Amino acid sequence: MSTRVDQFCDNLRARLDTVEGRLRSVKSSLQALPEVAARSLGERPHLAHLTVEPRTESVDECRSQLRAWAKRNMDKTRVAFGQWMARQAIRELKARADRAEAYAVGAINYALDAIDEADELIRNAVEAGIDAESAVVRKRSAPTGLLRRYRTWTQLFDRFRRLAGVKP
Repeated sequence: MSTRVDQFCDNLRARLDTVEGRLRSVKSSLQALPEVAARSLGERPHLAHLTVEPRTESVDECRSQLRAWAKRNMDKTRVAFGQWMARQAIRELKARADRAEAYAVGAINYALDAIDEADELIRNAVEAGIDAESAVVRKRSAPTGLLRRYRTWTQLFDRFRRLAGVKP
């Protein structure tokens, strides 16, 4: 039995020695890894430049495309904003015109009322003049005063309208 145990121990020792050798190998390769990476970069710096340069060009191309897109959209935005401002100005001008029209209608109505009132006052004045003339005519046989100056009643009314500033 002792030979079997010795054999087992020898096999175990051989395997442990193999594992230990592999561990040393891995340890030395891990320690040498930064040096290997530095050496490989030192040998091939142009390769790194070749892989970065096309990407830089594509990035520059994308950047120029984005700038062109932004410029087109800014131009469209400016045009749309200008159109909106023009529509807003038109709305404001229409509202102003509507307010001016309403004011003009009110002023015309006021003027018409004033003309009607002036016309009524003229008629009252003419009637008063006629009453005064008829009172004088009763005393005299021929017409005097206002009717002497004007040949017809229409001329007399036109005279009062002119004095009031109203066109016949």
